[in-house]
Amino acid sequence: MTALLNKQATDDLIVATIALKYAQSNTVCFAHRGQVIGIGAGQQSRIHCTRLAGEKALPVLDVGHQTYEKRERGDKGLCISSS
Repeated sequence: MTALLNKQATDDLIVATIALKYAQSNTVCFAHRGQVIGIGAGQQSRIHCTRLAGEKALPVLDVGHQTYEKRERGDKGLCISSS
C-alpha cells in the first residue's frame, strides 16, 4: 500500500533535503511548516544526530498537551529526513 504525502509534507521534505545537501554526512533534519527546526550533524551515529536535532526541534513544536491533542487527531505535521 502506497500512501501519498500531502502538499505541506512534500514541501517540508524538500526543505529538509535541501538543508541536508549542505551538511555533513550522518545528518538528521527536522522540518515543520516550511522551515528547518532542528538539525543534528557531526556525530558518528545517526541516533545521536537524531537526538541533537530533536532537542533543537522540541521548543519549536511546543511539546505538551497541544502536541498530544494533534497526534490524537492524526495531525503529524513534521517531516524528518537524513543523509
